[in-house]
Amino acid sequence: MAPTEPPFAGGGFREVLPGDQGRSEGVGSPKTPRRLHNVNGYVVFAIYITRCYTNCVRRVFKTRTFARWSRKASLPDSTLCTAVAEMEAGLIDADLGGSVYKKRVPMPGRGKSGGARTILGSNLGDRWFFIFGFEKNDRATVDARELAALQKVAAALLALDTTLLDDSLAEGELMEICHEEEPPTE
Repeated sequence: MAPTEPPFAGGGFREVLPGDQGRSEGVGSPKTPRRLHNVNGYVVFAIYITRCYTNCVRRVFKTRTFARWSRKASLPDSTLCTAVAEMEAGLIDADLGGSVYKKRVPMPGRGKSGGARTILGSNLGDRWFFIFGFEKNDRATVDARELAALQKVAAALLALDTTLLDDSLAEGELMEICHEEEPPTE
């Protein structure tokens, strides 16, 4: 017999009935929730909410390798910033796991469907790193070996503190393409 009030209801958690796939539509972040545990027949998932409720700064970077590729592909930084804004709104093409995401971006004169695919490392909040890109006509996706390497790169970039991040910018390993302060949400 199920309890009338599910455990951990409200707050940052929600009830997920047995058999539910744990989708997070309309709640907080588009990131797939992680399974916590099973309590009294309820599978409990955490919902990751990454919106900023104070003076939050979104910083978007590209690696030196990605910058070289995007320059050759004629992909402007404004397109990348627009892609991040779309992802913040929940339009993520694929969550590849390990804080790695795939996003389609339009190429000049070709649109999104015939455009490029970018691989980002992100905490879906204040840090976004473009780490790999390819055109759709060159390849379909990344293989398992490449994905494992990209996940390690994303983890290392997301672990950088502000000092190391600034050092990487000064050395040219990273380039900042968007640095916007958002007004506080009321």
